[in-house]
Parts: sequence; C-alpha cells; structure tokens
Amino acid sequence: MRDLIFVALFLAMLPMALRFGHVATMVWAWVALAGPSQFMFGFASDLPFNKVVAVVAVVAFFVDYKRRPAFYVDSHGVLLLAFLFVGMTSYMFGLSGLTRADDLADRVFKIVVLSMFIVMTVRTRLHIHSLSIAIGLAMGIHGAIEAAKFVATGGSHVLVGPATIGDNNHFGLAILMVIPLLAYLYLYSVSILVRVALALAILANVAAVIASNSRGALIALVVVGFAVFTQSRHKLLATVVLLILGGVGAALAPDRWYDRMSSIGAAGQDSSFMGRIASWKMNLLVALDRPLTGGGFSAMEDPTVFNLYLPRFSSLDFIPTHVPTSTAAAHSIYFQVLGDTGFIGFGLFLGLLFVAFRNVRSIQRLSRDREDLRWAADLGRFLRLTLIAYTVGGAALSLAYFEFYYIVITLISVTRRHVQDAVRSVAPQGSARLVLAPRAALGGMVANPLTSLGRSR
Repeated sequence: MRDLIFVALFLAMLPMALRFGHVATMVWAWVALAGPSQFMFGFASDLPFNKVVAVVAVVAFFVDYKRRPAFYVDSHGVLLLAFLFVGMTSYMFGLSGLTRADDLADRVFKIVVLSMFIVMTVRTRLHIHSLSIAIGLAMGIHGAIEAAKFVATGGSHVLVGPATIGDNNHFGLAILMVIPLLAYLYLYSVSILVRVALALAILANVAAVIASNSRGALIALVVVGFAVFTQSRHKLLATVVLLILGGVGAALAPDRWYDRMSSIGAAGQDSSFMGRIASWKMNLLVALDRPLTGGGFSAMEDPTVFNLYLPRFSSLDFIPTHVPTSTAAAHSIYFQVLGDTGFIGFGLFLGLLFVAFRNVRSIQRLSRDREDLRWAADLGRFLRLTLIAYTVGGAALSLAYFEFYYIVITLISVTRRHVQDAVRSVAPQGSARLVLAPRAALGGMVANPLTSLGRSR
C-alpha cells in the first residue's frame, strides 16, 4: 500500500514538473537527497525515481523556455565544471579497479549535472525558497526518523543512515549540516503548525547528531554553536536556544556516548584517530606520486594500490604513526580529494569552498539596508553555518562527494546572483512582487519578511 500511495503521489507531481523547470529541479533534488526507494518495501523499491525525474527535468528545461532564467557563468560554475573535468580525467587514468570508483564517478557526474540545472532554472525568490524547502525536508526526514527510533528505544537504537551517505559518522555530519537550513525555514514560516513541525524537526536532528555517536560531529556541533553565538545580533536569545538544544542532547545521550566523547582529549593514544592519520599519509603519497591526476576515485581502498604505495610509507615519518596493515577510507574530505584527483583537483575543491564563503559575504554586503532582501541575508547567514559544519566535521570524514553540500553551494551561488540582479534593478514594483510572490505561491509556508520580521526575531 505504501508503494502504491507514493508512486501515485510521485506521478501526480510530474505534470507540474514538466510544465515548470524549477519544479522539476526541486523534485530532482528532493529525490536525490531523500532516496525514497529505501522507504519502499514492494515493487517501488526498485523503481529508478532519480532517473525518471532527471529525464523530466531535461524535458521541462526545453518546455519552459519562456520562463527560463538567462544562463549565467560565474566562478562557482567554472570551478564546478573544471572539478568535474579533473575528476573524470582522474577516473579514466585511475589506478583502482574497484566498482566503488565507478560509483563515485557516476555520482560526481550527476552532482554537477544537477547543480547546472539549479543554475539554469532557479533564480527568483520563489524558486530559491522552493528548493530550500525541498532539500530541507529531504535531508531532515532522515534525522527525524532516526531520532524517533533513538528516543523510543531509550537510547539503545543504533543510528543507521542512508547507504548513499555512509556510516554513523558521515550521517551525523550530514544531519548537522541540514539543521541551519531548517532554522531558516522556521524563521520565515507563517503557519504555526509549520513552525512547530520545524522546531520539532530541529530538536530531532540535534538528538540524531548525538545518537550518531560521532566525535567529529560533536566537534563540528560545538564549532557551529560558537559561530551561531558570535554572529547573532541577539546574544541572549542565541544563548538560551543553544542551552536548550544542548540540554536536549545531554539528556538523551546514553552512557556509551559520554565514554566515546571522553576520548577526544586523548586523540594521540586513540587507535581510530591514529589510523586516520595513517590513511591521510597514504593519500598524500599517491598525490605526490601523481600530482596531476591522483590515484583516481577510492584508489587507496584498493588493496593492489595500497600495497603499491605501502613501501613508501616511511618517507613521511616526520608525522609519527603506526604503519597501516590494511586499506582504509581517506577519513577526510581534503585528503580524499587530494588522493583521488591530485593537487589540481584539490585546488579546485578548495576553490569551490572559498567561492561559497565569498558568495555569502557578497550576499550580506549587497543586501545591507535592503529590507526586501533581508531574507537573502538570513539565508546566506544560515547556509554559512552549514559550510562551517562541513569544513570542520569533514576534516575527519570521507564525505567529499556529498550531494547536499554541492546543492548548498550552488544555492548560495544562485542567491548571490538573484541579490545582485535585484540591487541593479531600479523598478520598485518588481521588488514588491518579488517579496510577495513566495507567500502567495506557497500558501503561507514562507512568510513575507516585511511583515514577519517582528515576530520572527
């Protein structure tokens, strides 16, 4: 029955997706992040929802040509396409014969294609808010479900995330990254029911971060909390909210969580952490040997490649670690990209991150003293927290090719473009329509900032 209901709802969305390009992109992003197949137990579990909606998006792109925003090229787009080119080059000349290398190459290609569709179809405030809602719900549902299981079992449930994300450590960071977006949606929601649902979703996802039992996610959570406090205009309110969230997490955390977190201060004696450093060194070795292309996706997870470079491990003895005895994941977004794509790909990866932070700063600067663009400034501020979580938590996790991250930095890019166009425009009537459109189109889920700021702050 569940399969029939979902398939019926999915098919009902397709006509609108065919008619409007931004709707097709929104559904595509939602399907990519939510992974609806994993919630199905019958025939629908094998249906290619992602491929169907991708084809629909391509058709909609040509059908909706009259409303299609003008394509633009910025540093984000150039770096993203260059990163794809370097990644595919590294893949073709890669050392690994693992099927995981094929899977990652396919994932990176799909990520960039989806990002380009976001650039080509998402431009207005309505489009931006629609996409924000779609990806917020898609990612937030995972944490909410796992948190509900964790609470219902009194803390004994072992958190299990989608296979597309990874183990509990990866999932803990992924959940943390979506919390700022949920907070933004809460800020700009009118309906009391929607605000309550989003508040509960935020609490549930905080609980899920704790339930992930991930030390990296905890460190990232603390850093994000500090960033919230420092950038908040209302320090007292921010302190109260952080204390409430921290209290919820502390109350739900089982004893095993405290035992695991207590080992953070003794990282030098922790075999898991030292194993990560050894893995970083192995990925650095392949990058030094092949600086232009690296070893290809997941090269160091291939026993053949691992054994090829293991004799050179002693050349990096200036960082004391034990000699690894088996293959392991990169355990760092930075060393993962470095080992997979070499120094060129690593530079492009850092460039994408730098441009994302720069775009947030541009959004803040351009929207200063513009009440009609306050929403964009707030969106940029919250998404910056997502970037901080990724840069900090990802330092010890192999999450370099995480779809949500690339969607977020592309969303930041199109928001910056929208703000830039709005500032250049001199037509006040157009600005008024821009402000009012999302509220009318979304049935009150997203508020008009000119009327809601008073009760949202």
